[in-house]
Amino acid sequence: MDSKFTWQFKEVPAQQKIQTLSTQFHLTSQTSALLLQRGLTASDEIKQFLNPDLADLNDPLALHDMAAAIERIQAAIMADEKIMIYGDYDVDGLTSTAIMKAAIEALGGSAQYYIPNRFEDGYGPNLNVYKRLIASGVNLIITVDNGIAGKAAIDYAQSHGVDVVVTDHHELPETLPDAVAVVHPRYPGSNYPCKDLSGAGVAFKVASALLEEVPTDLLDLAALGTVADLVSLTAENRIIVTYGLKALQQTTRPGLKALYQVAKINPATITETTIGFGIGPRLNALGRMGDANPGVALLTTLDADFANEMATKIQTTNTQRQKLVQEISQQALVQAADPQNQTAKTLIIAGQNWHEGVLGIVASHVVEKTGKPTIILNIDPATKLAKGSGRSVPDFHLFNSLTAQRAQMTNFGGHHMAVGLTLPAANIEAVHQGMEAYAVKTDFKIVAKPTKNVDLTLDLVQCNRDFYDELQQLAPFGTDNPQPLFEIKGLTIASLRQIGKDQQHLKLDLKTGANHITTLAFGFGASFAALQHYTGELAVIGTLDLNEFNHQTTLQLMLTDFTLAQSPQAQAKTEGPNIRVMKKQRLTVQLFDNPGLYVFFKQQYLEKIAPLVADKPATLSLFSEDVVVSAPKILVVDQPSNFEQLNFFLEQQQAQELTFTFFAPQKRLFKLPDRRMFATTLKYIEAHQDLQVAGTAQIAAYLQMDPVQLRFILKVFSQLGFVKMNDGLINPLDIHTKKALDTAPTYRAMVQQLDVAQRIAENTNEKLQQLILEQLKQAGK
Repeated sequence: MDSKFTWQFKEVPAQQKIQTLSTQFHLTSQTSALLLQRGLTASDEIKQFLNPDLADLNDPLALHDMAAAIERIQAAIMADEKIMIYGDYDVDGLTSTAIMKAAIEALGGSAQYYIPNRFEDGYGPNLNVYKRLIASGVNLIITVDNGIAGKAAIDYAQSHGVDVVVTDHHELPETLPDAVAVVHPRYPGSNYPCKDLSGAGVAFKVASALLEEVPTDLLDLAALGTVADLVSLTAENRIIVTYGLKALQQTTRPGLKALYQVAKINPATITETTIGFGIGPRLNALGRMGDANPGVALLTTLDADFANEMATKIQTTNTQRQKLVQEISQQALVQAADPQNQTAKTLIIAGQNWHEGVLGIVASHVVEKTGKPTIILNIDPATKLAKGSGRSVPDFHLFNSLTAQRAQMTNFGGHHMAVGLTLPAANIEAVHQGMEAYAVKTDFKIVAKPTKNVDLTLDLVQCNRDFYDELQQLAPFGTDNPQPLFEIKGLTIASLRQIGKDQQHLKLDLKTGANHITTLAFGFGASFAALQHYTGELAVIGTLDLNEFNHQTTLQLMLTDFTLAQSPQAQAKTEGPNIRVMKKQRLTVQLFDNPGLYVFFKQQYLEKIAPLVADKPATLSLFSEDVVVSAPKILVVDQPSNFEQLNFFLEQQQAQELTFTFFAPQKRLFKLPDRRMFATTLKYIEAHQDLQVAGTAQIAAYLQMDPVQLRFILKVFSQLGFVKMNDGLINPLDIHTKKALDTAPTYRAMVQQLDVAQRIAENTNEKLQQLILEQLKQAGK
């Protein structure tokens, strides 16, 4: 089985250098090698990397125009001027806004904030918005995470007597704004040591200068913006995030605590990954879907009730965002599979009523699936304008590919890997032809498999808790300091099962010799069929992580990719069927939409379903019919009456695909009467002649049992010869001869049926799948 990625192994440093580092810093050779691979060679540099310290933060006044910015902000606070913080709608912009607001308020000032609407205002200073703010009496505008490219709006403000302080970190345009101060880590001619601060990082440095100390209470917000904006997690950013993560774990902010609760985040386990996949996407969802102002409100509120309300709203918005991404991605991938698009090297995919806020995410999904640079557009039927986002791959400069078509577009901006654009729908084809021409000109080749850079090859015995704990000295991981990716070879599968709502993930126990490691493979559910009978060796690449469950912490491997030493087809054991279990409590005709053999254990269900699915491509059969032997694909509809029926079916079938829905009506499970109830009923019958069968409900009420249970007892007694039921009357017969209850067919069948039902009910789909596999192995399948 082929791997998903091309594995590219990093060069292993010289053994002498590794040994020197290991001795000096008391590290394993693996960790020393990782440090050297990251370009860390000098002792002082390594010491600072392994021990981030707030004392090593750079002087904020070293940033360009910082002194001028502080002077103007302090003057505004002293004069009680109306200050407006102009932010941005992503996590970096929201946290930057919250940081600046908190710093001004800490000095006794007050500040309002404005978060632009992605769809109405766009990114950065908007001239019309600036005009409204100035008309409302604003005296000072402070931009955070934007402004460097807003010359027109800023010049307008300055010319109308309103000062603007720009704090930003984005790419520098050719013409810079004439603001009262421009605080930017890469301002031309400046020499600030950390040139890759995030917007929140720049705001944090302004806060540090304003307060004349490191504002440790704002480190949590600075870390959120820094991680979410994917800036380099080295140098000063590494210090901010290291201490910010500790602050996030111990936060007292009602907003963050409420967000943790709705997102099911354990504060004690928060890492940079939690920000990237848990907190960040939820806050970003606000700006993608509409108004991002609730994000700042959440981060700054002191009201727990309000925080809970905002967090719930954010969670709902994120759920809506996820649903939209899934729906639009599915539609986009269908278009990507069109014959015309199959032959193209690049893609422009357009639709109507596609939410513009999620098109960048959709584009990323299509790129991941196809390996092709992709632009996703939404066409407005009223204006005939198409607006959207594009994402690319490292070997294709998306911005440059579109530059020659600028005249075809009304708005366009971006960089190597991402663009945003608006154009008349009639020009889409011309723009796409330009992208295709650029692909030919640059000899762009679609890479079927993206590359994964593997740091080191480990033996499984080296993957232990001590090594994991040592690795954490390299954290936090992110841009320019990626989480180490390891190869482990010579593994075999000790156990395997599918997990997740749709069984889209795998959980494995991998081993070499006596050493085992639990492995999670997210998104690898489709590989189950190839692996379930595989007994050969495999190599994997993945990252080490901890799993906390029931107050126990264990090491686990997060699988990135795998390769098999031998193809599954080469093994005799791969002849067994691919098994899925999906328990159902309702039967719908949609279940029978696909061709195949649908097997029933109970005749009454088959007879009820047959006329409803007569027009379907489904073949219906009882479990004991001959057709079971030759069917390649079987779906078992209902539950067997006993395990003998199930075993008989498993021994007879020869299918390649077996699916079990184990349908049982959603009703209260019959409870088998105990021996006391049988004895009480028998005594009652002995004491009463000519009991009316029609009066069993009254008798059951008197005996304090369910009428169904009483009718069951009477049927068992009839089969045992204890009573007779003729002409609607119940009378005792031989009630003194002892007879075992399980000699009555009805009793025995019910015990077996309840045993089956209970076993199915109490086990998960994955566990039932394992039990069926074990039974098949015993049957030699």
